Amino acid sequence: MKKFLLLLTLTLLMTGCTVVRIDNNIDNVIKLTIEKKSNNLFNTTVEGYKYYLPRSVKIIDNSNYNQTFYNEGNYMYLYVDIISYYYKVNKEYEINKNSFYSKAISYKDKKGYVEVNLINGKYFVEIMYNYAKMESYVTPGKINDAITNMCYILSTIKFNDSVIKNIIVENRVNKAPEMIDIFKARREDSNFLDYIEKNDK
Repeated sequence: MKKFLLLLTLTLLMTGCTVVRIDNNIDNVIKLTIEKKSNNLFNTTVEGYKYYLPRSVKIIDNSNYNQTFYNEGNYMYLYVDIISYYYKVNKEYEINKNSFYSKAISYKDKKGYVEVNLINGKYFVEIMYNYAKMESYVTPGKINDAITNMCYILSTIKFNDSVIKNIIVENRVNKAPEMIDIFKARREDSNFLDYIEKNDK
């Protein structure tokens, strides 16, 4: 028995045990993804903007200012707020101490926030950045993957100013299926959650 305990102790000392906090992991994922030098890439064009869609993410619904994606069992919803972009609207995000994770993000002239809430055994991830917002309802082991994909899409959005100006002037923006306040976290009050419930069935 003593030999076993000694062997176990030596194994632990030699291999090393590391405790990593999950919020540190999320911080690193956000920082590395948003600050990527390859964020000038794009492979998807929509009226008024373009962005890069990671290979593993598939578009399942597209209506200009709203897109729904699917990736490894999880849905992601994108809303691009061209009105806030056109008028350069910005609001400060207030940290939610009751959330699983809540943080304001900023890089160069772009600002936003990340908020993660545990709801019925899944995590509702909300990321607002670069005048766009993404939401996803993910299983516990998929938080970092979801945040990576969402940050990558949001950080690569490039707006076409002349097209957006024409859309606003012609008042065609009212054709967007849903208008939401991207600066406010929706937490449990999300139409996206209802969408997922219906489509999962």
